[in-house]
Amino acid sequence: MNTNNSLELEIHSIKFTGDGVTDSTVNFDQRIKIITGASNTGKSFLVECIDYMLGKEKIDKITQSKPYSEISLQISLFSKPFTLFRGFPSNTVEIYSGHLTEKITGFFMDNYKVKNPKKNEKILNDFFINQWPINSIELAKNMSAEKCNMSLRLLSRVFISYEEKIIDKRSPIDAGGFETTPNKNLFKYLLTGTDDSSFKTLIKKETFDGQKAGKSELLEELISNLNESLDNNNHSILELKEQQSKLESKLAEGKEKLNNAQSSVSKLLIEKNKTSKVLSFEKDKMNNLTSNASNFEYLSGIYNSDIQRLESQEEAAFLLSVNHKGVCSTCGNKASSICNDLEYIDRLKNASLAEIKKINTKKSELKVAINSTLKQKETLMGSITIREKELRSIESNILTKTPILKKEDKDFSSLMEEQTKISNDIKTLEMIESMQQRLQLNKAQAAPKKFNTQEFYPEEDAISKFCKIYSNILTDIRYPGNKIVTFDFKKYDVVIDGNPRHLNGKGVRAILHSVFKIATLVYCISNKSFHPKVIVLDSPLVTFRDPTVSKYGELSDDEKELAKTKLSYYFFSYLEKISSLAQFIIIENIDIPDVQSDSVSVETFHGSSSNGRKGLF
Repeated sequence: MNTNNSLELEIHSIKFTGDGVTDSTVNFDQRIKIITGASNTGKSFLVECIDYMLGKEKIDKITQSKPYSEISLQISLFSKPFTLFRGFPSNTVEIYSGHLTEKITGFFMDNYKVKNPKKNEKILNDFFINQWPINSIELAKNMSAEKCNMSLRLLSRVFISYEEKIIDKRSPIDAGGFETTPNKNLFKYLLTGTDDSSFKTLIKKETFDGQKAGKSELLEELISNLNESLDNNNHSILELKEQQSKLESKLAEGKEKLNNAQSSVSKLLIEKNKTSKVLSFEKDKMNNLTSNASNFEYLSGIYNSDIQRLESQEEAAFLLSVNHKGVCSTCGNKASSICNDLEYIDRLKNASLAEIKKINTKKSELKVAINSTLKQKETLMGSITIREKELRSIESNILTKTPILKKEDKDFSSLMEEQTKISNDIKTLEMIESMQQRLQLNKAQAAPKKFNTQEFYPEEDAISKFCKIYSNILTDIRYPGNKIVTFDFKKYDVVIDGNPRHLNGKGVRAILHSVFKIATLVYCISNKSFHPKVIVLDSPLVTFRDPTVSKYGELSDDEKELAKTKLSYYFFSYLEKISSLAQFIIIENIDIPDVQSDSVSVETFHGSSSNGRKGLF
């Protein structure tokens, strides 16, 4: 076994403080702390207060505790010291590092809520779980495998046993007051190290039925909407497919007619475009020729005007020089100035004649050009007339064929529209058919069956090992009988020598409950699985009570037989033997057997009749 002295959780002291009262402290200075004494001295309330400091939500104060307003608990987690302060009562726990007798600001860590945290507030459970290697453990809390996380409250039922629970007939696994399933699955986890995260959460029947009804309603509404969208709602898919098949041949024929009509009109349009281009070119050319002819006529006029001017000039020169010899009639001499003028006039006449000749030459050339242009215009006009006639003929043909094209296009579009409607209706009917099948399947679908309880059982090897350890403990504490231990999965409890634990008397149930908790501890340590390594037991040896003063009265027959043994001595001797493994806090009403050990500390609450410590307060 592991003998490491570093415990997962170790409780060192608990202190009660308040205004006007003396502090009340209980120290847990040894691995085994036994608190014994008279009734009504606060022993059982001490167990409840320890549980309160570990996250129990509320506590009902006893009369003696009412003057106290705060509790502090010194603990260690894996040897790390902490002190917890909690109002008495309060939903908030203040945690400080170190073992403190009072709050010191420099050691303050944080505030933790016990219940109903607001946003960003921390939870006491998280503080403990995060210190331990179990912060991601999931446990099934019902047979639908809904999960809850490992929590300190669940674990507290493993290591804290109240007096009323320790004598309870219910299994020690179920005696914590929580739902049975998570407690059982916690026990399984402690034995096997396997949580329930692999189980897929099943939907609850009421949730399933609600979703099923909602899904059916949605499908019915979709089917109704799809039926309203049909164009051929009186036909089956088969009938529509037959129509679609017939329509395909009509579409092929219509497509061919449309293509032919489009081809015919396209050719005419191409021919029209070609003819229009030629006609446009010829008209442009005609415009150019007309412009040239006009220019030629204008030039001819200029030539004529120039000839007339030159002829007038030549005629004037001629008239000036007729019968003029340039000799004076009186003296018969020639004047030099007159001679010069006559020579100039003669040159002017000759130049005019020469220029007239040139212009006549150009005029002849121009006439040739004009005649040529007129002939080209005449020829081109004939061609333009032909082109215009051709264009009118083409346009007439286009006008004739366009209605045919429009008709073929309209007919083909109608066929296409009909085909689209039929295709859409076929798809819609197929969707309706599919949804109707889904609707039928949905209505026929049953809620998922819950897991069988057997699926959550620990493996047989683990249970056998647990029962073996349980039997060995019974042997060590000298429990009578053959100590043959088996496990009843129905009750989730042990059966000793064929006798179920719950059928025994209160005292026997109490010792067997205590052994169950101790056996779980020893199993976890030997199997190297998690355990807080602390056990708090309230009245495990109630079978050794004095029936004349005990509230539980007379002993049953099996209690009487057990009371004759020295089991109480051997019980504490066994705890002393394993004290290196864990911490034990035992609350008892009986006289404690003399167990000599440095691991055992006994504190007695004497009540009001003694000068010793009267009680918890």
